[in-house]
Amino acid sequence: MPAQSPTDVINAWNAHCAVCNFDECPNPAPSISLSGSYNGTNLAVDKPKLMKLIQQEVQSFRPGDPGDDEWLSAVIDDPAWYK
Repeated sequence: MPAQSPTDVINAWNAHCAVCNFDECPNPAPSISLSGSYNGTNLAVDKPKLMKLIQQEVQSFRPGDPGDDEWLSAVIDDPAWYK
């Protein structure tokens, strides 16, 4: 079943963010860029990995790859998570 609320997506983010070198996401999601919440050395690899893990967790599909400067709040609120 797709995510029912931003909390579902945030919970999935927080369950997998550490293995992908991202900070946890508070609720509500902040206005910080994805690159601003990243602590690793290979964003190009870790970002799609985290998006895939979230997709699997919420059993949904988020089309495309968010830009490095996309706000974390925009990623969490993307309507595709809820379809």
